[in-house]
Amino acid sequence: MKSYYEKNGKIPSSVTAAGYKFTVPEFLYLMAQAAYQLGSSNNDAITCIYGVEDPESPSGDNIYSEELYKSDYLTVAKNLANYIKTNKQAPNYCSSTVGNIIYSEAVDAFSRILTFYKNNDNYMPNYCVIKYGSSSSSASTSAGGMNVKNTISNLDPYLKATSNCQVTATAIKNKAAALTSGLTTVKEKATAIFNYVRDQISYSFYYDTAYGATGTLSRGYGNCVDQAHLVVALARAAGIPARYEHGTCVFSSGSTYGHVWAQILVDNVWVVADPTSSRNSFGVVNNWYTSSYSHHAYYSSLPF
Repeated sequence: MKSYYEKNGKIPSSVTAAGYKFTVPEFLYLMAQAAYQLGSSNNDAITCIYGVEDPESPSGDNIYSEELYKSDYLTVAKNLANYIKTNKQAPNYCSSTVGNIIYSEAVDAFSRILTFYKNNDNYMPNYCVIKYGSSSSSASTSAGGMNVKNTISNLDPYLKATSNCQVTATAIKNKAAALTSGLTTVKEKATAIFNYVRDQISYSFYYDTAYGATGTLSRGYGNCVDQAHLVVALARAAGIPARYEHGTCVFSSGSTYGHVWAQILVDNVWVVADPTSSRNSFGVVNNWYTSSYSHHAYYSSLPF
């Protein structure tokens, strides 16, 4: 199931396991019940349920790379299995702490959870990444999760220079022009700017602003604040609105820090751009837990 979904981007019409053929709704019941029991250290046999119907009208929230933690996906598994057992039909979506998970993503998620269990000495994963976007062919610009639909009509403040975001500085303008030369779409330009800062500007730990955008560009290193200054300045110099977000984040290392990152406006969505880790990409954060951070504020001009 996992390999089929990864290859084809859709669920199969049926599943054969242990010599038995199941419909996908029937197999989803087995996966959900298995996940719940394994997470509860219950190895009892599971009785198959046949004749489970497809969902009537699958729907779900736009969810971009949100981490559904173990206790939460076990709750989803329990509720999902109970629903199918009671109704003899798969649900349109599964309610969860990260939003309503559409049927197809639930199928994929539980196949990934159980594959992880099989490949890691019968160890259940600490979380499962949920990703679904109903209205965009590009998940990295789908509103939802860290990427936020724009509601601001006056975008002028998000294009202007500030004391530490030196949009009109020659070095910033030249670098923005070089990075976006030959690119036509806003997404291509924003991605090129993000990739440059992520790959060419080293991370250095210190608090608040020290060098601003121009200083960070010339030095080749900076903390999260100064790297955000550089992303925002380069984007604005390329004519793309950009802003800052400030929050408190739990990092994958286990440490908790105040943190700053950029958001760049692409197709009327504020797309997260956190260049502080090579594990991150434009629109995607992997070095801290996006489902549990504390949002403090958005800024057109960062005050610290």
